[in-house]
Amino acid sequence: SQRKGCEMLEDLKVLLLIQEHDIKIREIEKKKVERPAYIEGLKKTFERKKDNLKALKDQMKHLESEKKNLELEVESKAATVLKYQGQQAQVKTNAEYRALESEINNQKQERSRLEDKILENMMLVDEVRQKIAAEEKFLASEADKVLVEEQQVRDELAKDIRELEKLKQEKEALLAKVSRDALEKYNLIFENKDDVAIVPVQHGACGGCFMALTAQVVNEVKRSAELVRCENCSRILYCTLDK
Repeated sequence: SQRKGCEMLEDLKVLLLIQEHDIKIREIEKKKVERPAYIEGLKKTFERKKDNLKALKDQMKHLESEKKNLELEVESKAATVLKYQGQQAQVKTNAEYRALESEINNQKQERSRLEDKILENMMLVDEVRQKIAAEEKFLASEADKVLVEEQQVRDELAKDIRELEKLKQEKEALLAKVSRDALEKYNLIFENKDDVAIVPVQHGACGGCFMALTAQVVNEVKRSAELVRCENCSRILYCTLDK
């Protein structure tokens, strides 16, 4: 019957178990690299946000310094107006009076322009202050999240490492149950493939590359007298009962 024709070599049975372990080991080894990189990414993102906050605070300092300078200029213009108004009372000709009047008007216009700039500055200061408050609040909550997430990732990593040791021990026990020749063939294929080394025959095709197999290859797999490889992708084939 077909079922009898699908009897599997002992080496193949053990190699499938080894492959199960190797797949899990490869996944964990990948996570061992990815998890620390993820933690590093979290920290870098958080540092960038801290840099944004520092930039906002620097902007605030600059705006406040600019406001002080503008206020000093306004005071200077007001003092100049008072000085010119005092001089007007002492001049003797209309020409001198008009000249001082013109200067007073210029100083008042300049003062008005500076006062407008101060108002703009104050609006910007309020805007930046609100941004700083929002960033500080966000960073405070984000700092806690980063710490919690970092600890979770570290816990998962520790769990992965324990699982890895267990898998390696179990695999070691399995290695003693398979022939050296079969193991060497398997190892060579597994190391060169991104997925698996041993695949089922599915509806007359290779379960790895999905290319159709010749009737002779399918029959050889069913007989299971030795390890049979796909002629296209070189993976080791085993037989399943097509439904």
